[in-house]
Amino acid sequence: MRDPIEVEFDEGFSVERVGAGRSFEDVYSDQFLPMVRLATLMCGRPEVARDIVQDSFVKLHMKWAGVEHPCAYLRSSVVNGCRSRARWERRRQGRANAREQSTEQSPDELFDVLSTLPSRQRAAIVLKYYEQRTENEIAAILGCRPGTVGSLVSRGLTSLRSALGDGGAS
Repeated sequence: MRDPIEVEFDEGFSVERVGAGRSFEDVYSDQFLPMVRLATLMCGRPEVARDIVQDSFVKLHMKWAGVEHPCAYLRSSVVNGCRSRARWERRRQGRANAREQSTEQSPDELFDVLSTLPSRQRAAIVLKYYEQRTENEIAAILGCRPGTVGSLVSRGLTSLRSALGDGGAS
């Protein structure tokens, strides 16, 4: 798995909501459940989400002394971990085409459709609508330009609307 992206922040722009000047244990207790929820929305399975979040906390702990924005580092690590997991599952599924696909069904149609989006679109939508992040914050987390975030969200919403049969209503 790749390390999370390093991000430079301008004055007045912060993705830190908690964690500045706090111990690792405090950040862990405050951020574990929100990160599991974020990862669950991105990867679809709570057990996988918990593993990804735990791995992200291990990486954060190993680099704790050098991390200036621990919550931003953690969020980027979780998003990157979910994207890596999605790539791994696509490769595994490609090799297992001859075998029968998984019989697990999610009861939530929106979640099923969300899981069909490309990982960057899914991440942008989850960060925007679930995490209530600005385009600048999402761009910093995904390692892209703010204009790209708007494009990712727009394309993702278009795909969601067509898959859900909404016909483009806003």
